[in-house]
Amino acid sequence: MNKITFHLHMAVREVRDGKKPVYLSQELFERIDSRVVHSDEFTSIENYVEYILNQVLDLLEDQFPYQVEGDSPEDRTSMQKEEEKKIKKRLESLGYM
Repeated sequence: MNKITFHLHMAVREVRDGKKPVYLSQELFERIDSRVVHSDEFTSIENYVEYILNQVLDLLEDQFPYQVEGDSPEDRTSMQKEEEKKIKKRLESLGYM
């Protein structure tokens, strides 16, 4: 399945079950596809991406609770900012951001 087919597949699913399409670079798509192909746990790229995003969001939300109005990044302590930088850098190195 290439990026265009994946996009069309996602667009059809959006109408069917309320999901939204996500655009991926060809390189990232291929990296994910190679993991899914060799996985016994995931049956589709969509399942894999949803799992990874849930894991990343859980990690970030544990470290940095959802911001509410009036809770700006400037209000965070310097330690929280440093931890967020470390997490973002690690996620980038893993190709998630």
